[in-house]
Formats: sequence, structure tokens, C-alpha cells
Amino acid sequence: MLEEKNYEPPLISSHCPAIVRLIQIKFPELVSNIVPIDTPLDITAELAKKYVSIKTGIEKEEVGVFFLTMCSAKVTAIKNPVGKEYSPVDGAISVAEIYDSLRKIVKKDIEIDQELVIPGSPGLGMGFDIMGCDKTGIKECVCLSVSGIDKAIKILQEIELRKIPQLEYLELYSCDGGCVAGMLNVQNPYVTQVRFREVMDSLSGNGSNYELLKEELPKDFTPQKITLSPRPIGGLSEDISNSLRKLGMLEKTLSDLPRIDCGACGAPTCRDFAEDIVQKRAEIHSCVFHLLNSVAELTGEAFSLAKKIPYVKDKTKTKRIDGSEDY
Repeated sequence: MLEEKNYEPPLISSHCPAIVRLIQIKFPELVSNIVPIDTPLDITAELAKKYVSIKTGIEKEEVGVFFLTMCSAKVTAIKNPVGKEYSPVDGAISVAEIYDSLRKIVKKDIEIDQELVIPGSPGLGMGFDIMGCDKTGIKECVCLSVSGIDKAIKILQEIELRKIPQLEYLELYSCDGGCVAGMLNVQNPYVTQVRFREVMDSLSGNGSNYELLKEELPKDFTPQKITLSPRPIGGLSEDISNSLRKLGMLEKTLSDLPRIDCGACGAPTCRDFAEDIVQKRAEIHSCVFHLLNSVAELTGEAFSLAKKIPYVKDKTKTKRIDGSEDY
């Protein structure tokens, strides 16, 4: 699209699901600027399934693809993709959950079936998780990369007012610092960004990622187009009394949320997320902060109950009902 110039600039990356939803709700006039093709994640998943299917003879529909993610918004995007019915990614696994186990495995000398390793430069796909147009395989152009939901809103406001006419491509991330700053990461995001760049350079070299991508994509590759449309902002209900009741529920739900508008749940703001909950489009546990607080409360209750487990006296030692012993 950048080569053909058949669009009204700037093109906006669809990589961050929270940003896409933000534009659909608060900047409907800019929906047509979002790149109307599959996200890099879904494109990679489709290519991986096709490759494994050819190599093994397994039906493509039977091949599972799971994404190791640092961002909880990607989990929401997999379950409820924007612009299409389903995502080719079958599930997501938190980096924080699997990091320690992977480190132990990586240190071991494990044989890998090279037939199932997709050929090419593996460092290319890492570029979308860090800020910087030079690493995402975009053709050289006037590009701007911005992170943080509040900064993204300010830039979108300026674009809506046509204040940056020279801009050709825009990368927006809801998390400050890019996807590496996601809540499911275990490392300092700035350290992660440096390491990502080092790994990418060692695997892909320092050349143009755009040229590398053109060489390595299959000749018959055609990305799937997606249909994006504004999300209408309607009332909570057509009935006034029901609308007032829901408004009270919305305010109560909002008071239980952190109000930091991180976008990790997939909604652009906490208020939009509260409305989704009231309208039964989302569940409150999609908020990472609320989920962590709930887990902490349950852990505290479990600890308090554990201390109340009665003792059973033995001759030489004290034994708890759960089998543990105190001498």
C-alpha cells in the first residue's frame, strides 16, 4: 500500500488491538486509515499452520498455534478478534507464566526436529514488539512510532485535525515502551528492548527488514483482508429507567477498576471497559489488576483458614489434620 500510494495518509498499524478499539470508539473518522489486512501475528500463525501441514501431512485445521505473549490485550484479541470471525491463533500463554520453565529447557541440549522449524530469518517477527519503524519491516517512509495510550490519543487528535500531513505511516502502542512493556513480561522493558534488538541483529543482520520480508514471504502469499468499522456509541438502553439503572452499575464497576487506562483488557479506557461489562460484552476478570487483587484476597483468606486447622496430639509430636508435623 505504501508503494501504490492508494490511500489517504497516514496508514495506521493494526498491530495493537487496544489501539484499534480506541480508534473505533473515539476516532471513527480514522478507521479507514487502519491497515485493512491481517495483523502480523495472525499472518504468521497462518503461514506456520500451512508449513507444518505440508511437512507432516496433518490437516491445517488440526495444527495448533499458541502465542507466547507479554500483552494481555493480545489474549483478548485472540478470543475476540477485530474485523473477522476468528483468529488462526489457537491460544496464548503468558511469558511470565512460562519464562522460568523455558529457561531450564533452553539450558539443556535438546534435539529439535529441524523439519518443523520454519526457514528464514527468525529475528524479523520480533520487531513488532518494540518501538521503532526500522524494525517492523515497513518500507522506508515518513514514519512515527508512539507508545502510551495518552500519547496515542494526542497524536490521533492531531491527525484528525490534519496537523501532520507529511506523515505516511503511524505505529501506536497502548503500553509505554511498546509490547515489551506489557504486564505479562518478567523483565525490565528497557532491558528487554535492548536485548530484542541485539537478538534481531544477530539473527537477521543489519539490513533492511523490508527487503528481507519481501524475499522470505512465499511467492503466492496474499494477506487476508479484514473489515473494520466504527463501534457505535449508543445509550446503555432505550428505556430511560433501565438506562439509569445501568449507569449506576457502570459507575459502581468503574469504582472497582484501577482507572489508569492501560488498555491491557482490550478496551481503550477503564470507563469503556466498565460499559462493556455492564453490557455483558466483557468480564471484569479481563482486568489484570482486578484479577491480581482477587487472587491476593483469596490467598489471604486461604492463609487465614490454614492457621485455624486444629492440631491432633501425638505422643512425641504434634500432627496437623493435613498430615504435616510439628516436633
